[in-house]
Amino acid sequence: MIICREQAVCIFYCKEFNEENTTICSKKIEDIGDVDICYLVDPTDPVLVLDIKINPLSFKFHCYISNQEESNPKIPSQEEIQEKERVQLIVRNNASAELEVAEEQRTAANTGNYRNGIDDSDNDSTSSNMIDE
Repeated sequence: MIICREQAVCIFYCKEFNEENTTICSKKIEDIGDVDICYLVDPTDPVLVLDIKINPLSFKFHCYISNQEESNPKIPSQEEIQEKERVQLIVRNNASAELEVAEEQRTAANTGNYRNGIDDSDNDSTSSNMIDE
């Protein structure tokens, strides 16, 4: 089922789909600011999402096409699709790398110079003192 943005705003506010309600509901969303109407899986279940989350998570949040936009929206080129996939991969790789660094830092902080609760530097000086005596 294809639902346009204007229908989605009326569905979101549980209003009948007509020009007056579309204008009122669209204005409410504009007044909130920094959000847009999207859907996750089902286009008949619209949600409001912060603008800053929509682009980086475009694989999760799907935007509606407005009835007022051109009837033949631009189909993305293969290069645009590949670039979008590349950016998503970079974002995922960066997140994984950050997790690995955080884990390494946590491990290093937990181990430090200690082994089983004994400071290795004290053991070395004690053993050398024993040999000297």
